[in-house]
Amino acid sequence: MIRRNGMCDLKNIASVDTDKYGKMEELLGALSNRTRLAILSVILEHESVCACELQSALGLGQPTVSSNLQRLYTAGISEKRNGWRYTFHSVREEYRDFLKGIMRQPVKSSSITDENLITSR
Repeated sequence: MIRRNGMCDLKNIASVDTDKYGKMEELLGALSNRTRLAILSVILEHESVCACELQSALGLGQPTVSSNLQRLYTAGISEKRNGWRYTFHSVREEYRDFLKGIMRQPVKSSSITDENLITSR
């Protein structure tokens, strides 16, 4: 950007309607939690799981698992199928490849760890 008289040259940027990002905000908000990411990881590995299987696999209580499953469902990431006694959860088809892709990617910066964040305070 070239500066003239201490000011930058303004680009002719069209007005942006931030309301159109509401669904993306909801999606990313639902993904911004380690418990929900762990739940999605298990579901993606096994395709369809019951909440009790998630409780056992993650060592979490029923209220924690249920509330996080509800958040994923409300955001449109997961879907439910009621069986005779249990409800089975799976990732919606349109999100499977996207989520598998981001779950495979390691964090690039080794400096972003819980331990480093705690000791830097």
